[in-house]
Amino acid sequence: MATSTLRGLILVALVVLGIVGLTKLFPTNASVGVTPAASGAGTHSPTPSSSPTTSSSPAGRKVRPKDKVIIQVLNGTSRAFFAALETDVLKKDGYKTVTPGNYTPKIATTIIYYQPNSLPEAERLKRQRFPSAALKPAPPTLASNIDLQVILGQDVAGG
Repeated sequence: MATSTLRGLILVALVVLGIVGLTKLFPTNASVGVTPAASGAGTHSPTPSSSPTTSSSPAGRKVRPKDKVIIQVLNGTSRAFFAALETDVLKKDGYKTVTPGNYTPKIATTIIYYQPNSLPEAERLKRQRFPSAALKPAPPTLASNIDLQVILGQDVAGG
């Protein structure tokens, strides 16, 4: 009887570890419920810029340094691993990033959602990386710890 009890405990432990492992491997994303913009297609490629920005927002507030801005990238295209690739680019450019994800339905034009206090940073990101993107206030479903959410559209996916 002790052997069967031990086997049962081991089985329960393995199931718990499996569930925890799967939730870490495939996190859910409450922000995928945002409504995409109806938009026309464009064919602009992002233009990276490594020059620092010291501009001010229309309200006069200085734009926060990139390492103080948290960005999430979602793939709204059929290009595999596109959000992960763009997340790496943004991270190398100095931004703080969170786990990328996918977005449904697929969209034609990139969208940058911004929190109320992050418009200057959204404008900088649009100017430096996604010039064809639409800037929109963040929907209530966007986690408050994320300053900007980029939903990649076909306009930046190429081909």
